[in-house]
Amino acid sequence: AFHDSDARRDPSRCYPGTRETALKTMSSWVRNPASRYLWLYGPAGTGKSAIAQTFAEQCHQDGTLGATYFFTKGSTSGSPRGTPPLFSTLAYQLMSMFPGLDTHLLAAIHADQTIFERSLGAQLDKLIVQPFLKLTDESASAVVIIDGLDECDGDSIQGEIVRLILGLEQYPLPLLFLISSRPESMIRRAFKSCVCSSLVHLPLDKTLHPDHDIRHFLHNEFERICMEMGHHGPLASQLPWPSAENIEKLVLKSSGHFIYAVTVIRF
Repeated sequence: AFHDSDARRDPSRCYPGTRETALKTMSSWVRNPASRYLWLYGPAGTGKSAIAQTFAEQCHQDGTLGATYFFTKGSTSGSPRGTPPLFSTLAYQLMSMFPGLDTHLLAAIHADQTIFERSLGAQLDKLIVQPFLKLTDESASAVVIIDGLDECDGDSIQGEIVRLILGLEQYPLPLLFLISSRPESMIRRAFKSCVCSSLVHLPLDKTLHPDHDIRHFLHNEFERICMEMGHHGPLASQLPWPSAENIEKLVLKSSGHFIYAVTVIRF
């Protein structure tokens, strides 16, 4: 689904004032790309999709967003051999970003109306590579964001997508690719097996100070709850609530996983 698709109504985003190091790293990569590829990865619950969504919205605002695709669990179960409509969806969005691309893309579809039933490699070549190679005007690079690759059904397809995208390095395409996923074994092997000049790794680990962000989130959200309940409610005799010590316990239990802190606040 697109980053602003109705199918993703009210998607998760970064809480204000959090994940700033990751977002700044990605913004710097777009301005001065040392590589065409950036891999954002971390365990479940560390906020990958929220970061990808927030970054997509930022890129949309500054005019650098080319296309997005957000995988969800089971979204490809009804597709032929489980193949996702990844490259056709990206190509459709890229048409509005690059003048003249629509002419070459529509010509490719007219020449082979079964293209959407073909392999991922064939779709990538016919719908993205060849139309871009036929453009005559130089264009600024656009960002393509693929989130939740590990949610794509089938380990082999996940690896195939990584290999196909990294293989684009041989073509002079004005595209930067951000791939977000869990560090699953098939995806890791696919990244390691591909020969590309460089790959920017952005792991969601302790180097990005998640405890600071989680502490900020918990403090602000508990403060909001107190304000909503009023100082005359059942919490009046317990202020400040929760204590700084208890907040630190929650931060420790979160172990860098935002999903834990979010669940605490919800319940």
